[in-house]
Amino acid sequence: MRVKIYLNPNRDLELVAIMYNPTLNFSNIAKEAVRSHVRGNSFSFQYIKSAEYCPRSLVSYISFDDEKDADIVEYFEHLVVPRAAFIRNIMVRSIGGSIGSVYTDERLRTVIGAWKFEKEQDRLRSKLKKKARQAQDLGFQNKLNAYFKERE
Repeated sequence: MRVKIYLNPNRDLELVAIMYNPTLNFSNIAKEAVRSHVRGNSFSFQYIKSAEYCPRSLVSYISFDDEKDADIVEYFEHLVVPRAAFIRNIMVRSIGGSIGSVYTDERLRTVIGAWKFEKEQDRLRSKLKKKARQAQDLGFQNKLNAYFKERE
């Protein structure tokens, strides 16, 4: 079974170290985080202080062995519709204390689309406000010019 994992450093602050440390193997850490969550174990990893830090993505594709990780496969099958659609279309959003939600691509596209729409609406609103302020300033300037022309 292959799943796409995103670890959320805002919820799991120790994961910030993973995001900036290129010496840590993110796929293995993500796999261990999932295993510990499903099996109820505690999860931690070693910090490497001597590493050079650089930003990187916390998204990874990981594979679980159907025999070795049968409990994890079963756990995910309860969360998701058919196993066939499971191979590439699932994104587990937050691993750590709890798994937030599991999305099929279609549902995820809807969520992302709504977020992009809201962002675009906010951008257009601010642009409109800016134009209104400019028009107001221009109107005031025109009134001042007219006033001074009358006085001449």
